[in-house]
Amino acid sequence: MMLSSKSMGKMGSEICSFNQRRLALYNRIDTLSLESDTFTILIRKKKEKDTFTTTEMAVIQVIMMVTRLYQLTLPPPLVTG
Repeated sequence: MMLSSKSMGKMGSEICSFNQRRLALYNRIDTLSLESDTFTILIRKKKEKDTFTTTEMAVIQVIMMVTRLYQLTLPPPLVTG
């Protein structure tokens, strides 16, 4: 398959655009903390009615999935009675 310089340029700009959106999300993260059983992420909103882009939602969902996997690896709490 041959790619013309026009399609290569378009692909490059899409990758660049994705990286800029990803960086914009990282810049909005205020707090990211991981303790023994709690994972906290606070993301700043740009405006009162701000919504997340599809890319930002995908990143957030991946973070949540990794968090759940991490929590599954934790030992169960000790029960004293």
